[in-house]
Amino acid sequence: ALLARAAAANPLHPGVLAAQGALMESYEGHKPESGALFLRALQLDPAHPTALGHYAIYLHQHLNDPSAEVFYRRALAVRPQDADLLCGLGTFLEQNRADAREARTLLEKAVSVSPHDADAITHLAALLQERYQEHEAARELLQRGLQCEPENPTILTRYGRLAEDVDANYEVAEVHYRRAL
Repeated sequence: ALLARAAAANPLHPGVLAAQGALMESYEGHKPESGALFLRALQLDPAHPTALGHYAIYLHQHLNDPSAEVFYRRALAVRPQDADLLCGLGTFLEQNRADAREARTLLEKAVSVSPHDADAITHLAALLQERYQEHEAARELLQRGLQCEPENPTILTRYGRLAEDVDANYEVAEVHYRRAL
């Protein structure tokens, strides 16, 4: 209701367009429309932090577009402590540029800024486990995440993978996988 009133009052405000795009993102089938709204907001205000962040995430998650990095960096220049952006850029760099060092720095900062963020915790734990073979550090991070959110399916699944891949403890892995369901 609030967004509808804001859109009626000022339909071309970059914040309204970015909020509409973010709302559309949550609905299946509206992804091209949400990207167009983020882009329109950026045409009106190229430095709008919400539009920059959402557009970066849109490019990364839906199109796997290399230009997502530019938008992540522009958004982080405005919001350097945004855990979602830090996590998004870290994940993007690790997946698309195989830049594990910068990815780790960004993901560690995301966890530092938002120590209960399940995405940041699981992405950092995955990087520590798979790229750096730092299994105990990954385990401690996941255990801390489970203390905060004991039923978080993302953390439970990552902990199950750690138990399975590193410890060959299939019983513990199965318990965590079942809890994740």
